[in-house]
Amino acid sequence: MTIAKPSRAQGLLALAALSLGAVGAALVTQHVFDMQPCPWCVLQRLEFVAIGAVALLGLVWSSALGVRVTLLGVLALAT
Repeated sequence: MTIAKPSRAQGLLALAALSLGAVGAALVTQHVFDMQPCPWCVLQRLEFVAIGAVALLGLVWSSALGVRVTLLGVLALAT
């Protein structure tokens, strides 16, 4: 089993942490500060969770093909 380069792994981990952290912040504003989201905001949360999941999948699947699939998946979700 090969281990991914530290910079690639750190980038994917940062991407996952930022996207899931944004969803966490949105949930805090919804439930603590009683700011109800619009339907588009709920859809955006789903996209951020999907981006975080794909980034975490990229950490596990560390082959060259896995990195390409991960980057294409994140790019497709981000557009």
